[in-house]
Amino acid sequence: MASGKQNPFLVHLTPMMLRSPALLFSISSMAAGHLAVLRKDESLRTVASRHMLMAVSSLRESIQTENPELSLATIMMLQISDRLFNTDSQIDHLAGAKAVIMHSGGPGHWTSSSAQFLLSLCFYHDVMSSISRTAKPLLSMTNVAPLEGLHSLEKLTSLLSIVGTISKMQGQSGEAHQRRGFNIRKNLLSMDSSTDGDQDIENTIQAYRHAAIVYLYRVWDDGTEPPKPFHAEQCIHHLLKVPITSSFCSAHAWPLWTAGCESVDPQNRQLVLGRIKEMYESRRLPSLARVQQDMEEVWVAKDAQRLQFGTENVDCCKMILDNRHREADLV
Repeated sequence: MASGKQNPFLVHLTPMMLRSPALLFSISSMAAGHLAVLRKDESLRTVASRHMLMAVSSLRESIQTENPELSLATIMMLQISDRLFNTDSQIDHLAGAKAVIMHSGGPGHWTSSSAQFLLSLCFYHDVMSSISRTAKPLLSMTNVAPLEGLHSLEKLTSLLSIVGTISKMQGQSGEAHQRRGFNIRKNLLSMDSSTDGDQDIENTIQAYRHAAIVYLYRVWDDGTEPPKPFHAEQCIHHLLKVPITSSFCSAHAWPLWTAGCESVDPQNRQLVLGRIKEMYESRRLPSLARVQQDMEEVWVAKDAQRLQFGTENVDCCKMILDNRHREADLV
């Protein structure tokens, strides 16, 4: 989410590329894939696919012998490529990331600054994937370093930990489940908004907070009418306060998806669609175009249920899993 010379991807991955052909191929694949979209050039898409195959082949040859940080960096670049450029490699990159981390002693043994950056990246994608897979996170991480190694994102990192805990509640019931839900809701509602510091960060945090409350009510029921529409509207309100040129918009796919799917009011839906289109025009990522298609499909299903039954119980991410046979794009 940082930009310019402070971008941790540049800080940590640039020197790594000189030591890992697999990482170099994976990043080259992403670059070619993005250029293919920007220039509408199918030949570059072919180049991107070729480089990805070379990255996977090189990783298989070196994963047992090279520095595990290099292997994890390559795996995470392949994961990001799958998510942003719709490469749909059918490879469970996060399971591979977990294997590399655990084979090297677990998260507690990854202590260098570059290792902490990679762990935070893995943590973020693991939590987001737990939502889109409607499953528990693969990794259990505590005391995670701030996202991308940025201390300004400590609060957002803590929020993501709560979201990961909510994912663990899926399919649960009983008194302990109820208590956990009440405690999480209390924590989320008690988080204050700050007027100090970078307001792009603060509005992103508040958007995540409201999205987390919506997500909580999808896996937990306190016996009252879920206030999801209110929190969806508040989430949209905070997202729209962040300039489209801000680097923090790169983290807005999940709260935008969550708020958009829960929106009933046509005006709020149009605000969400407008924001997605602006983000696509700014970044030209295929995943954003797919988010719009998926969201509109969810709206059709929700509206049909409301018309027939007066209410709806559509699980947005599960619907995409069932209908599209893939995860929703939340990163």
